[in-house]
Amino acid sequence: MSEEGKILSAKKNGVGTLTFSNPERLNAMSREMTRAAAEVMEDFTADPEVRVVIITGAGTGVGRAAMQLFSAEGAKVFGVSRTQANLDETLALVKASGGEGTVLSADLSEDAECERVVKATLAKYGRVDSLVHCAGVGYNWAAKSPGTMGDVVNTTPKAWREILGIDLDACFFMCRHVLPELIKQGK
Repeated sequence: MSEEGKILSAKKNGVGTLTFSNPERLNAMSREMTRAAAEVMEDFTADPEVRVVIITGAGTGVGRAAMQLFSAEGAKVFGVSRTQANLDETLALVKASGGEGTVLSADLSEDAECERVVKATLAKYGRVDSLVHCAGVGYNWAAKSPGTMGDVVNTTPKAWREILGIDLDACFFMCRHVLPELIKQGK
């Protein structure tokens, strides 16, 4: 395997970690995701009607990039994340490039919060055309919530449920509330 694609494995305090031997590889992966998103956008922009897109995880990373990408293509974006300050930064970027958007802080691990997001989107724009679900946490979450990113032996069931709530339940809950709207619209 080339040095560029090699993944290094290490143990720290008995917990395995993976690290790219070449940090540029991570940037290459990000560029590939952006290219793939551009292909999706070709289909998206084929319909001349301006679309309304809910984007979760919009405060940082891929979600922030999705907010910028979809708004640049004329979509009205509705960004959701836990951290309002991050959302405000994202919205400023969207508006600085001439896009239209709204943001709302919510805990998507809760079904009622996901319902609130969809209702707020409908109240603002009258419709929902797409959902881009980018919300999720990784190892950096351990700094905010100690004990959630340990090994199986040392992770409590409560900590496990916290991660599943953010990374898995949120996707289910958002789809559960967005899909009926898409079906109503004949999507």
